[in-house]
Amino acid sequence: MIYWTKVKNISNLAIQVKTVSY
Repeated sequence: MIYWTKVKNISNLAIQVKTVSY
């Protein structure tokens, strides 16, 4: 389950970066 949380965190981070990029 920790792995899944990590993946979710990375996805969230990627979305944030994408939003900032735009």
